[in-house]
Amino acid sequence: MRYDRPDVGGLYVFHGRETDEGFDISLTDRTAIGSNWSVNTVPRFTAAPDANNNGKFDLWATTPGSGRLRFFADYTASGHTTVSGVSDAFLDYQSIG
Repeated sequence: MRYDRPDVGGLYVFHGRETDEGFDISLTDRTAIGSNWSVNTVPRFTAAPDANNNGKFDLWATTPGSGRLRFFADYTASGHTTVSGVSDAFLDYQSIG
C-alpha cells in the first residue's frame, strides 16, 4: 500500500493481526519495502501475491508518461530481482489489477 506524503512515496506491506475484537491493521503493523513510489513516479501499481508462482511477493507498476508496465518479481524490504519491462501499451489506463 502506498501510504505516505506525496513527496516521499513510501511503499509498505501492512500486516494484519488478530485482536480480541477481530482483525486489525494499523500503522504500527507495517514494513517499509520501498521509497520513491509517489503518484508522480509510479502512477499505477498493483500487487499480485505471487505472479510467477515461486512463493515470493510480486508487484506490477507503470511509469509516468510512457505507458510502460514493469514487473518487480520477488519484492522484499531488501529489494527485488531485476525489473522486467512487460508492455508499452498502458499509457491511458486509469487502473491496473
